[in-house]
Amino acid sequence: KQQDSESLSEIREAVAILDELEQEILEMRIAEALSFRQIAELLESKEDTIKKRYYRALEKVKKKTDHVE
Repeated sequence: KQQDSESLSEIREAVAILDELEQEILEMRIAEALSFRQIAELLESKEDTIKKRYYRALEKVKKKTDHVE
């Protein structure tokens, strides 16, 4: 449990380094389970742009938490 708590804390810290839009896209995609098309419509953006920002944001989080198992 301690390790899970530390891992979650590191993930939260990594997400906190993202800009506000990246955080919003991650939340909409992961927590709210919205499609890229739905997110694009809500944010008045192109679907491809949302996908690129989403995957870049995931990569940033992954790099920041790479040592977390």
